Amino acid sequence: MTQQCLGPNSFLPRATLRRSAVALLASSSLFVPSLPPATAAVSRSSQAAPRELIPNYGVIWEGRLTRSGQPRNPEGWEWLRRRGVKSVVDFRTEADDTGPGFEHVLWLPFTSHDLPTDGHAEEFLAFVRDPRNWPVHIHCKRGKDRTGVMAALVRYAIDGWSLERALAEARTYRRGGKDLAPRHVAWLRRWAAGHAPGADRDRPIPSGRDTVSLNHRRAGRFRGRPARSATP
Repeated sequence: MTQQCLGPNSFLPRATLRRSAVALLASSSLFVPSLPPATAAVSRSSQAAPRELIPNYGVIWEGRLTRSGQPRNPEGWEWLRRRGVKSVVDFRTEADDTGPGFEHVLWLPFTSHDLPTDGHAEEFLAFVRDPRNWPVHIHCKRGKDRTGVMAALVRYAIDGWSLERALAEARTYRRGGKDLAPRHVAWLRRWAAGHAPGADRDRPIPSGRDTVSLNHRRAGRFRGRPARSATP
């Protein structure tokens, strides 16, 4: 790909400059991957994972974002790698057992009594929005509460779903359609009270200390534990 650079010392006619700028904008837009349509719905059947390998697997954005519980064995991690997963977000507080072979691992551990901060929520949303991290897989232990509330956050903040619709989808991953943990739901409702639906969809990806630099790091929680590595 070639690019034309117009610097301050380029003395071109004004009309030529306008045409060049329009051409550059048009060509650059072709190389910016877009997020899925805001109406995209989760799929539990597309590329369905064997239950003996990965519990509660589902697709949020086809080819870009998936969810589940903790893979049960090394074969589960290998199943994800074979499907091109590049990045992993882990919400568990347990020690690292993420298999090797992923380029980026963001550790954002939380519990019902130690919930994410607003900063952690924004860091997570920036991570899953960044096309350099796609495909991303998010998981906790069982793929129900912690993964459910963060998937609902994606649906609300990026896809622009109503909070009730996002929570209804999250309940489909719980036996009998039970509600998520009350403190998780309360946290999400509080966060949503200060953010409009879809507010994060078109927010610029952070530059400088971008989300790719989060490789193998934790999101500022449980500081007494060592940062994790995704490489052997």
